[in-house]
Amino acid sequence: PVHITSISPSSSPNTISKMVAVASMIAAPKTVALPVRARATRAAAAPVRRVVSCQATETKETAAPTEAPVAPPAPKPETFGDMMNFGGYLPEVNNGRLAMLGFIAGVPAEISTSQPIFQQVAEHPLAVAAHIVIFSVASAMPRLQGEKTAKPESSEFGVWKASSEMLNGRAAMIGMASLLVIEATTGKAFF
Repeated sequence: PVHITSISPSSSPNTISKMVAVASMIAAPKTVALPVRARATRAAAAPVRRVVSCQATETKETAAPTEAPVAPPAPKPETFGDMMNFGGYLPEVNNGRLAMLGFIAGVPAEISTSQPIFQQVAEHPLAVAAHIVIFSVASAMPRLQGEKTAKPESSEFGVWKASSEMLNGRAAMIGMASLLVIEATTGKAFF
């Protein structure tokens, strides 16, 4: 219990009743010590104290209002610049997807025709450019459709995980770069 003590010896009965009223509005049990003037003049030089104990019950009127939890601010939608900047995720995702596509399409074509990757790209520039545009737009499609982000982590399911895609994309980028360096130095198809 909380104790409220008034040490003013000159409290009037009106002040005392106000203090009792305030104490009764507080939900927890309270003990209030209030000074009272002595009735007899020769009684005492020090004031006599009367202890008033009041206990209030909590009702809807006296209950303290609870504060609603503050929600964190909603993330702002990403702009194309946010996705494609130097520290953004889209360049790596996009390059990884294009490297996987190039490796999966270029190696079988190289095996069947014995043409190096450079020759394949030179003979079919529109098909290569169209695939680059299609895959780049598809990588940003969730954001273009109104979602807050196009990060691959935002829509993982089953074995299709963003971490697996990033690992495969990085492996494909290394493999494609190695294949291009080997073919450029030897001048012939690797497979």
